[in-house]
Amino acid sequence: MSASVPRPGLRHRLPAACGVLLGLTVSLLLSVPFLRAAEPRDEAIAIMQRANQAAPKDKEVLQAALLDIDSLIARSPSEAIAHYVRGSIQFHLQNTEASVAAYRRAIELDPIFTDARYELGVVLAEADRKEEALAEWEAALRADPSHIDAAYNAGQCNYDLGRFAEALEKWRITEKLTPDDFQVARKVLQALNALEREEEEAVARQKVLRIKREKRDEAVRDVPEFCFDQMMVGSMRIFAYESFGQSPAIPVYMFKVDRDREGTIGNLQLGNGPETGFTLRVSLPAGGKDHVRTFPTRPSWQELKPLVLAMAQERFGDGVK
Repeated sequence: MSASVPRPGLRHRLPAACGVLLGLTVSLLLSVPFLRAAEPRDEAIAIMQRANQAAPKDKEVLQAALLDIDSLIARSPSEAIAHYVRGSIQFHLQNTEASVAAYRRAIELDPIFTDARYELGVVLAEADRKEEALAEWEAALRADPSHIDAAYNAGQCNYDLGRFAEALEKWRITEKLTPDDFQVARKVLQALNALEREEEEAVARQKVLRIKREKRDEAVRDVPEFCFDQMMVGSMRIFAYESFGQSPAIPVYMFKVDRDREGTIGNLQLGNGPETGFTLRVSLPAGGKDHVRTFPTRPSWQELKPLVLAMAQERFGDGVK
């Protein structure tokens, strides 16, 4: 099965250091000719469609859909897509292990069912089983080299595990498949910054700016800034943003500090002041003494990054041990 299932939101892509929400649709499944040939498959797709419309809030409808798919599996135990649908419903019901088991059964019945491998990876990633998730996405990509989201998520998983070269490799694959995708372009930029490949980083940054300027990606027409690097200070993740704005009132760089899933606990900003030049300021919303460093001209990111890390460690170090 080589069809890729379209997904809502971020196209089912794995956010940095975050969980993944599963939201399946079936339009491409319905478009695959052989899926319309057998009645059990049609029934499985209909159940999936009904569950998909109810998820994730209507648990009663999901439970009814689970009973229906279990009945279908009892009648057609070798129907791979029925187990695939069961995996989706169980995930919506927050039954992780049951979801994993269902997707694995679908793969046993159809080893080239790439979407089952992909969705299994999503479930495993949500359970923070990154190595297992990565193995499934890489297997899906081997079976279907055009599976954009498997390549993207494999890149993000490698990045979160600190394997920046592997992340770049997967995001380059994604970039070839979607050359004007803003989100992919900035991920390539993040990987190059992590690898400190300055010349390539400069080219990648210009591509991000070009996609925004030429408005080639509808999703980012009104986006005010983009994340171009991520750094760790203890258990704290710092997201570095560059603003698209040119006004002195708009910060040139913004740094949002986030400790895992607990929310933003601080900000770092490089402000452009007409009299003081460029000022790097590290502060917490709760107050306290700010850390300030000024520059007569705009510093490069290579010059600024070690300062940001040092100031963040000094300012937040006690809070991340």
